[in-house]
Amino acid sequence: MWPALVAVARTWTLRLGNVALEYVADNYGDIDTESRFEILEAVRVPTLITGRVHYGVDLRDLRFVDSKLDARVQVADILAGVAREMASLAMSGIFDNELQVRAHQMLDFNVMCSTGSPLDVLVERRPVRYMTEWMASGEHAP
Repeated sequence: MWPALVAVARTWTLRLGNVALEYVADNYGDIDTESRFEILEAVRVPTLITGRVHYGVDLRDLRFVDSKLDARVQVADILAGVAREMASLAMSGIFDNELQVRAHQMLDFNVMCSTGSPLDVLVERRPVRYMTEWMASGEHAP
């Protein structure tokens, strides 16, 4: 989960611009205080994304809550279910299902999968608007 949290933070700054973020996620016992601090620091380190420098993320906090009591996490769980179905279809060799087409912009350009895998093919099938806009914005170094 540690690398995924870092990747998601980077993706949201690509989507929203250079804004401060805060994670609110379902309780996850394997992330202790030290790991939490490491995640908060790791997202601040500049990195290359498609050969361009992403200057890092201003992640202010990482909080874990009971998902049954926080609607934000419940909505995230619903969206995760949509993504799971999209991935399941891709794993079956289906890439142009109506759900995949309509929800494509929700996909993460920064997907953690093998090059050429069904998930990679699904993400690469259509341009992801936020990534195209970031590449054109000049908010990075070539």
